[in-house]
Order: sequence, then C-alpha cells, then structure tokens
Amino acid sequence: MADYQITDNSDNLLKQTSEAVERALEMIGLTAEAYASLLVNVDTGRLRGSITHATTKGHSKPHPMKNGKLPPAQDYEMHGEVEKDTVVVGTNVEYAIHQELNHKAYLRPAFENHKNEYQKILASELSKIKI
Repeated sequence: MADYQITDNSDNLLKQTSEAVERALEMIGLTAEAYASLLVNVDTGRLRGSITHATTKGHSKPHPMKNGKLPPAQDYEMHGEVEKDTVVVGTNVEYAIHQELNHKAYLRPAFENHKNEYQKILASELSKIKI
C-alpha cells in the first residue's frame, strides 16, 4: 500500500485569501470614491474633495458614522462597530447627509450602480491565490 503525505496548506490559503480581500477592499473603496466624486453636486468642491474610504482589513472595527457624519478615515476607529472585511465610503462634511438624502444622491448610486464591477474586482483578486 502506498504511503500518502498530507500537506496542510490552510495557513497559506487563509493568508492569501485575507491579502486578496484587503487588496479588493482598497480597490473597491478607491473606485467608489471616484464614482461618488463624479456624482456629487459641486458648489465649492469641499464635499467632493472630502469623500474618502476606510477598510476594516480582516477584523471588526468601530463604525465610522457618528451623528450622521463620517469622520476622516484615519479617525473612524472611535465610533460604533462595522463588520469585518468592509469598506466604508463617505465624508465628514456636515451637510453631506443633506445632499445625499435631499438632493441628488451620490454615495448610494456609487455603490448600487457598480455592484458588478466591485464583484469583478473581488473575483480578480481571489483568482490570484496560489496553492
């Protein structure tokens, strides 16, 4: 009877998967920022210039939304909870929520109108995994 050697590659697979998801979240965030910036109503450019993103990169972190505002990406750890492996796109400009809800929406369509593109970004990064 032949001896078979079993090699456990699960740690390598988990590491590569995590890295692929991190890359995809970052690309999705940047892409969604660009779409939102194209859609937002511009008067002074303050709101458009403030649109940013943050990712949770594999673990739960606090939710960035507080009092209807999104703090700068680097400060979002201070508020609420978000799911792991999440990208959040938004702004800390105080009138942003008013623009989104009462005028031409820019954040929601930046995600909803490009879901297929975001899925392709994720699929592309996951396809790079080598075992």
